[in-house]
Amino acid sequence: MTDLSRNAFLKSIIKDIPVSALYSWNGKLIHSFEMSYDWTGYESQFQEIVFKASGSLSPFYGHIKNDRGGSAMIHVVPLVLNKMSGSYVLISLFPLLSIEDYSHDAQLLDVAVEMIDEAVVITDATNKIIRVNGAFQKLTGYSMHELQDKTPSFLSSGVTSAKTYQEMWLRLLSDGQWSGEVWDRRKDGDTYPKWLSITAIKNNEGVIVNYIGVFTDISKEKETEKIIDTMAYYDALTQLPNRHYINEQLTLMVSSAELSHQKSALLLVDMDRFKLINDSLGHTAGDRLIMQVAQRIHSTVRKNDIVARLGGDEFLVVLPVVESVSDTIEVAEKILEALALPCLIDETQLYTSASIGISFFPSDGETVDAVIQHAEQAMYAAKKKGGKCYELFNPLLNETTMRRMMIENDLQRAIANGEFNLVFQPQVDPMNGKILGVEALIRWNHPEKGFISPVEFIPIAEETGFILELGVWVMREAMGTLKRWLDAGFEPIRMAINVSARQFAHPDFVGVVKQTIQACQVPAHLIELEVTESAVMEEPHRAIQICEELQQHGIEFAIDDFGTGYSSLAYLKLFPVKRLKIDKTFIDDIGKDSQSSTLAEVIIILGNSLKLEVVAEGVENLEQLAFLRERGCDLIQGFYYSAPKDEETIVSYFINGPFETINSSYCNLQTDQEK
Repeated sequence: MTDLSRNAFLKSIIKDIPVSALYSWNGKLIHSFEMSYDWTGYESQFQEIVFKASGSLSPFYGHIKNDRGGSAMIHVVPLVLNKMSGSYVLISLFPLLSIEDYSHDAQLLDVAVEMIDEAVVITDATNKIIRVNGAFQKLTGYSMHELQDKTPSFLSSGVTSAKTYQEMWLRLLSDGQWSGEVWDRRKDGDTYPKWLSITAIKNNEGVIVNYIGVFTDISKEKETEKIIDTMAYYDALTQLPNRHYINEQLTLMVSSAELSHQKSALLLVDMDRFKLINDSLGHTAGDRLIMQVAQRIHSTVRKNDIVARLGGDEFLVVLPVVESVSDTIEVAEKILEALALPCLIDETQLYTSASIGISFFPSDGETVDAVIQHAEQAMYAAKKKGGKCYELFNPLLNETTMRRMMIENDLQRAIANGEFNLVFQPQVDPMNGKILGVEALIRWNHPEKGFISPVEFIPIAEETGFILELGVWVMREAMGTLKRWLDAGFEPIRMAINVSARQFAHPDFVGVVKQTIQACQVPAHLIELEVTESAVMEEPHRAIQICEELQQHGIEFAIDDFGTGYSSLAYLKLFPVKRLKIDKTFIDDIGKDSQSSTLAEVIIILGNSLKLEVVAEGVENLEQLAFLRERGCDLIQGFYYSAPKDEETIVSYFINGPFETINSSYCNLQTDQEK
């Protein structure tokens, strides 16, 4: 046991104030002072103690036991007086806890200090090391022998600043405690960070007599911090800086540019059709494509330029210093050229491209957010041109782009807020005016902007991927409406539901359709999915597979906008579709343009020859209706019979019976002319 631990224990185990007695040198009790402790059982040993004291003539400590197992510490002082007064021995008795308990507790303390994982170092008042534990020796590589008479500064690596040590000593002297991070050096020369806690030990007079330091190696924690920082500031897939990092760097760059009056450029690079590739080939292939794109963009810029991945398929290139607009355009063209080359993914060549929006600081914005936002607006303008190009920010882009961004942002909450609703447009048999089906059409009533046309928001939903969630909502609502009509006892009719190209390309499209039909409990044969001609022709073999699988469950398909997608007739005859829908552009010019009339007639003949029903959409007047009916068009859809209407109006149609036929329309027309 060390002197330090022994002294601490002695202070803690003395039970009462000492009791004293004065003996003559022959062992006779001369006087006993006021007793606060019963020393019965100890007196028999005093005779021997007195003789020992008289022989040595020096004060000494000792410890004795009584016959009842008690323990006491004694202080013996020989008193040599003159011959007249004689000589005496003063015995003071300090009652203790059981000495066995004392020894056991002291041993426990020593063992505990040795067993703990934290390194412990004890110094004297002058900060010289007097003891270290095993963990200290293992962590530093130094033995106690090597550290004897040295101060802990012997271990300093020189990394920690002098200011830190100054603050440490000030705190120790004022508060008696300090904790903080310091860097030390091991015996093998390796530097490492540690978390150190120091406590100053004071005596009864308040004077510092020792310092105890406890520390742990925090190298692993620092490594974890580094990993966390990497995760916070760098993209995990490409290892490029992320949005967080770029925002901080741009803030610094903007401040620097203001002082130096330099011009900086931002190029926002967004992949064209990436989401379609990602959904079709899977996320693994998509990730590999993103990695190749990141490498190609990085290879086109200068050493001091920054390339960051903002997320998804969006990258930001920062040119901290540019001399002119033409320099920036040159970089944009290099990026477009690099991305135009095919990417090899799993032995498959993928052709991709990008749209680039360019903005400049400070001319296009005085804040980081403004400059990025304007680059984004320019990028959307490039997309509208068909992609594969760049666009410089122009203030005129603001209004259009801001509305687009508003739509994109608000789409996310529109379903939850109940802003969408369905309307239905009848598909009518021109021979008897009977409704044989309805097409479900989505409408958006924005709480602030009012009605937003599907022509405006559907392409944005398609581009952002929100169309997948929106498509599921439309299916569920349309089938739910059909279920209500059937439960109300109305005659079964067909519910036509539009399917976007992105929905159709989704790997789980078949599963989504089947699950929705099952959940809504509607007959599958009353469901018709309308897919555009261009969507089915993107991957005709897969499209045929999907149609055949769903057809086995009774679901019907129609090809929408037929005549605009340049279908191969060889593929068309293989598609298990039930109907062709003539695109409205051909119907509009019936009676005005012979070519449009001829194309409409050819589509009807083609459909009939392939045993497909033909639906004409956009029929608005009697002349169009007469032309189509005479040529054998099976179904008519358009304002002539009804605009898209809400559910309540459609139900009234069911109740009131068939629409006017073309014959009664002629009669009404003739009557009006006679009047």
